[in-house]
Amino acid sequence: MHIVVISGSNRIGRKSHDVANYLVDRVKERSEVKRVTLLDVHEYAFPVLEERRGRLDKEIEGLEEFGQTLEKADALVIVTPEYNGGMAGSLKNTLDYFRKEFDHKPMTAVTVSSGNFGGVNALHQLWFWMQYVGGIVSPQKLLVSNVNDVFDDEGNAVDERFVRNSGKTIDDLIWLTKKIMD
Repeated sequence: MHIVVISGSNRIGRKSHDVANYLVDRVKERSEVKRVTLLDVHEYAFPVLEERRGRLDKEIEGLEEFGQTLEKADALVIVTPEYNGGMAGSLKNTLDYFRKEFDHKPMTAVTVSSGNFGGVNALHQLWFWMQYVGGIVSPQKLLVSNVNDVFDDEGNAVDERFVRNSGKTIDDLIWLTKKIMD
């Protein structure tokens, strides 16, 4: 099983990237998972969308690599902070380059906020998008509230609820992916 974690923010000092890295490490611990890949929208920094992959007249650095990684993935974990009541614009711009890569793909949503509600507005937007592109959405989601209190200064997760809920989210996605792969 190959799981891809997408880190959806390009903001300086982004805490959602800490969450994405934590999830990559937890997924690597699972015996069912043979490969884990982190796709970081900050590293790719695609320009504002003009046309989807496969329809472009010009080459965009990293676009084929990103798309092929999505195609080869058995499941996706999409991590986004909530910015102004929605998912990160950099994530939406990146995802819009692709479409068929998401069809019938198991996915789970992880939203991050410095406030008490864990990015619930971004969650609703991301869930709607996942369904629209034909993804198979895991019912277990992970809302990370008060992200500044989740990790210590060394990057270790110190919030027990976050640790427990992230484990449940990974468990559910792996279960769903196995059912679909069988």
